[in-house]
Amino acid sequence: MNNPQLPIQLQLTMFLNSTGHYGNAATTEDMSDWAGMSMGTIYNCYKCVMIVILQLHNLAIYFDPLDHKDQIE
Repeated sequence: MNNPQLPIQLQLTMFLNSTGHYGNAATTEDMSDWAGMSMGTIYNCYKCVMIVILQLHNLAIYFDPLDHKDQIE
């Protein structure tokens, strides 16, 4: 099967909805009920969004090594 990728807005919405919940409300099964999609689709969306977030990590988060007060003496 070669299904097209879901729109990015939809994938991000599912991911943010799941990260905004905890406990029993954060399960893949609950998210699939909420979104009306299979658990496999939800899992694939989570995975795609996390890959992008991790790829952009170093661009978004930067620690200046000279800014640490404990290293300057």
